Amino acid sequence: EKLNGRCPACRAPYKDQTEITAPDPVKLQKEIRKSQAAKQKKKEKRSRVTGSAPMDRKLLSTMRVLQRNLVYVVGLTVRVAKEDILRKKTIS
Repeated sequence: EKLNGRCPACRAPYKDQTEITAPDPVKLQKEIRKSQAAKQKKKEKRSRVTGSAPMDRKLLSTMRVLQRNLVYVVGLTVRVAKEDILRKKTIS
């Protein structure tokens, strides 16, 4: 088909010379390393700020959290469902 130098989809005229350049691999690697380092720093900063929060969240994954300092738990045995046991940080 003869399209007279126009795009078949939008019929816009093509430029005379299309120049395609490949990115510099050295610069590309530097940018990738820089972004990975920035992500790592953010992750470390987040873990320092939250402290032991990820561990606490794993423990709370099966529980329904209504407030940050209030937990509603269903299905506990009578032996475990005592206030002094529930206030402990460790599960035994």
